[in-house]
Amino acid sequence: MKDTLFITRVINACVLLEIGEDVILTDPYFRSPGYHGIEESVGMPVEALPKLSAIIGCLSVFDHWQIRSLDAYAYKQETPIFCATKLMARRARAAGFTQVEVLQWNETRQISERLTLEVLPAHYAAGMRVNSYVLDTPNLRIFFGSEACALKPLREYRERPNARPIDVVFAPVNGLKVFGLLKLVMGGEEAVEATRILGAKTLVPIHDAHRRNLLFMVSPSSSGASAQSAAKAMGDEVHVIRLATGERWEYDRGCRLP
Repeated sequence: MKDTLFITRVINACVLLEIGEDVILTDPYFRSPGYHGIEESVGMPVEALPKLSAIIGCLSVFDHWQIRSLDAYAYKQETPIFCATKLMARRARAAGFTQVEVLQWNETRQISERLTLEVLPAHYAAGMRVNSYVLDTPNLRIFFGSEACALKPLREYRERPNARPIDVVFAPVNGLKVFGLLKLVMGGEEAVEATRILGAKTLVPIHDAHRRNLLFMVSPSSSGASAQSAAKAMGDEVHVIRLATGERWEYDRGCRLP
């Protein structure tokens, strides 16, 4: 059985993944970015969401975990949430979700008969654990790491016995820094290298619309264009698929460009 994959990028790191018959939402964010400093609009209304197989979240910061923005979502009681911290879980329950679980690194959960969720180690940010995830079917493997910063955990993951290559990588590309010094997430070149390490040939950039924000002392140092340039410099082994918010794209292993 072939597992189809349709990708709709909603905003920042919020992505709707249609994986065969399963539908996964990542890092929910359905509010106007406002002072968060994100220069793109929300690509779809909450009311357009289908019944989700699960919601996954990598970390609790405001530009990733706006769980209350799902107020109009119709299936809160039936949709499991998997997140990285107790704070995220408390906010999800306060928003009306009842099936909420904090997952530790290296744990796995069976979302459906064909879809497994695996938690990959990422790092700690300001004392908060950050999760990355692999969504795994018999024929398709997706890495999602919205706050991925270091390459070492990915190398260690690929060195595990019987580790299979990833097909599609979702990774941040804007190299966001605090005070211009402390890097929060990967830049474009690192995201391309992460894709190569994971054995994938398709990178979908996320976390790529922040402007310089004096209120939070953060500034981007890279972009999706940087990822495209890096991929070309490395020989075009990695296809960088930059999706506008609201755009729905079908993945295939021939890597049709949008």
